[in-house]
Parts: sequence; C-alpha cells; structure tokens
Amino acid sequence: MDDFVTSQLHVRVQRVSLAEQLGRGFCSGFTFLAPRCETRNPFHFTSAGFVSVSMSSRRFALTRLHATALPPCEAQDATDAPAPTAIAFNALRNPSESTRLLAVGDDCSRVHLYTVGTGHTPAAQLDDALVEEDVAQGIHMQLVATTSFGENEGMRGNHDDDDDDDDAPAVTSVAFHPTRTNELYAACGTHVVVMDVENDLRVLRVHVVAEDEINAVAIHPKGTFFAVADDTGRASVCECGTADEGGASVPAKPRKVIRSAHDGICSAIAFAGSRRPWDIVTAGYDCTARLHDFSTGKVKAEADMRTTSPSSSTGAPEEGREMCNPPFVHAVAVLDPPGNSVVVCRGDGRIALWSYGAGGGGAMEWLGGACEMPGAKRQAGHASAATSVAVCHIHDNVLAVTGGNDRRLILWDVSNDAPWRSRDGSHGDVVAAPLHVVKHAAGKVNMLAADGAYVAVADTSDGVSLYCVLQKE
Repeated sequence: MDDFVTSQLHVRVQRVSLAEQLGRGFCSGFTFLAPRCETRNPFHFTSAGFVSVSMSSRRFALTRLHATALPPCEAQDATDAPAPTAIAFNALRNPSESTRLLAVGDDCSRVHLYTVGTGHTPAAQLDDALVEEDVAQGIHMQLVATTSFGENEGMRGNHDDDDDDDDAPAVTSVAFHPTRTNELYAACGTHVVVMDVENDLRVLRVHVVAEDEINAVAIHPKGTFFAVADDTGRASVCECGTADEGGASVPAKPRKVIRSAHDGICSAIAFAGSRRPWDIVTAGYDCTARLHDFSTGKVKAEADMRTTSPSSSTGAPEEGREMCNPPFVHAVAVLDPPGNSVVVCRGDGRIALWSYGAGGGGAMEWLGGACEMPGAKRQAGHASAATSVAVCHIHDNVLAVTGGNDRRLILWDVSNDAPWRSRDGSHGDVVAAPLHVVKHAAGKVNMLAADGAYVAVADTSDGVSLYCVLQKE
C-alpha cells in the first residue's frame, strides 16, 4: 500500500454516461467526512489515490473528470496500442467559451485534434455541488481530426539501418500558435510540421530544423519565432513562416542557433515570457537550466542542479539520492508574467523554482518538503523522475501541476504571494509541501497541458485523461 494512504479524505465516486460508454470511471468530488470509499471499477480512485496536504490558507485539489483512448494505429502491431507522447491546449479566443481544442501527438507519428467541452468557464468559482452536477456531467471529448506523418519519408529521423529504426518517429511536442489560432506546430523526428486546425489538420508546411531528434518546440508569445531543443544539445530559434506550402518541406529561417546550449541532450525549451522578448530558457541532461539571450546567444544565468539541492527536513543533505537518479532536467515551465521564474522538473524527483531576476541573477526555492501528515514516510514530492509540468492561472493564484514516472500528479502553489515564498530575498532551503497529490493509475506521465483550471495528461497508456483544479473556500 502506498505510504501516502490517509484516512483524512473521503472520495465520492460516481459515473456519467460518457464514462460508461468508454468503460472508464472517474472521481467527481470529495468531502472531508469519512475515512474512505469503496469502488467496484478498477479505473476508479479511492482515498489511496488522493492526498491533500495544505500548507496555506489556499485550498485547491485535483479531480479526474474524463478519459478517452486514442484511435488504433494501423501501422503498428494490433497488440501494440499507441501511447500519447505530446499534448497541448489552445488558448481560448473568448474566456467565456466552454469549448476548447486539445492536440495530442502519439508514438505512431500521428497528431489528433479533440474538442473538449465543459459545462462552465475555467475561471468559474467551484464548489462541491457544481463539480458533481455541472462539471463532471458537462465534460466531453470528441475526436475531430487525425493526421499521420508515417508515410512521409522526409519525416524519418537520422537512423541506422537496423529494423527497429524503420519506424516513423514519435511526435515529441505540440504547440498552438498564439496569434494565428488556426496553426498547430508539431515536432516529429528532425522536422517541425505546421498544420491547419480549421481544415482537418492539413499540413501547411514542413520545416527542416534539426540534425537530430527534436525533444521540444515552443512558440514566442508574440508569434514571431519558434524554438526547438534537440538531441545534439542545440537550441534553435527560427522565424515563424506564414506561407501555405501545400505540405512541402522548406528550410526554416534561423534567427539564432545556440550550438552548445547544453553538453548532450537538450531536453526542454521555453520562451521567457512577454516581458523578456529576447530570452529563452533551456534545460538538458547535463543537469543544468540556462537563460539565454537568443539575439546574441549569450548565457545570462545558469542553474547547475548537481550543486543545488535542498537539505532534508532534518536539516542534513540527503546523501546518495542523485546516485540512482541523476538530476537531469526533463521539463521547465516559465511563470509569465513576469517571466522571471521557471519551474524545473528533475530526474531525481525534485521540483525547483528557479528565479533568475530582472538582472539575470539566480536564486533557488524548493517544492516538496517533508510531508507533515501523520504516518507519511516519504517526501511529499515525486518518488522518481519528474517528467512534466503545466501552469494553471486561477483568479489571482498561480498553480503548477507536475507529473512523473511514479504515476503521481502533484499540485503546487507557486504564486508570488504564496505563504512559503521567501520574504527577505534569501533562498536555498525554503521548501513547500504540495497542495494535493493524486495517484494517476493509468500510467507514467509523459506530458501535461493546462488551460485555466483544466489539466490534460498524456501517459504511457493508450489514452488521455482530463483533470480539473478545484478551489475550496
């Protein structure tokens, strides 16, 4: 039994018609009334899967609303179901809209486009009754388009001539263009494919960008540039084209190629926000995160994860943790505005909040302090590699959701005025316990995406799950 099992929560489980049709369950709400609940469906969650650790007056929680399976892939063996490897929400044109788009890439070189309908706006104030009756029953996901890159020989990466490498590469990252709302960017192999979401994902153009597999793609907040991180350690910033090339392969127009952004694999990349228009954040398997000025290629700030780790709750450094799980940086998310801080997901399970400041200086705060709940034996964080992070903006609160190989989703308060944040400018061993921990039973987390209060999860199963962040007064 998981060490995080607690009797402080009661989880109420119920079905809705869509979940019944999919053969999956969900947890629709919870109260602090009874020790645990019973369930007959293996996809349902009990109190063993939900832990609430509130260290502030803010009370938030994650609840799972819906799950859907990806369509089968004809190019794969019938017993090998496709797994989602990339996921992204589009930005709502109108905040009052209740339907949004969700793009999902898989390991079969495909991109799927879903409409996600909800019964209220993401910014709505939620309570238990609204969650159970309106939110859960109003959720639906509908597949509207699928496109495959598997038949395009130019989409295959640089491989050796063995049999396994004949497979088309996975889609490793997807991103919606922030100003041209019809455009969706997808990284596949060494290419970036631009598709039209208003025309059944018709391919507009294919950019030849990298020499090795691309791990992440990001688009500038103003829509002028896109950036990619690849396996050679390079970070490339290119101009966003506008032409409809009819799906033809065209060279990208580089603005700047930082050839030695990292020693080894460059795993993550993000623009530093609207207030820092010439800065990008990169991270890699050399255990560093760096802030670059991509107009010059200069490194403005660096965080070396091999030399920055918090002390344990006893005040002593935790010996040996990095030996089994090196602090590779798997994912980053910039807190924009103001764009001076980034959430960092590490291979040893730690979550860091790196603040590089307006002048480029660096300071580190740590999320995942020792759990103070009775009977808890582990750190209230990830037990293995943290692989993804998404940021939710709810009213004046900024929350981060992290996922990892331990099949956990963890909700953190990263608002500037969070009670745990340092007030005197000193950082280092400041730690914050999570607001909520969820056991994501479907599989290890590959990638997360957030839109307002909604969080989509791509994992190692054949499906996509949808969660909602609830605010409790």
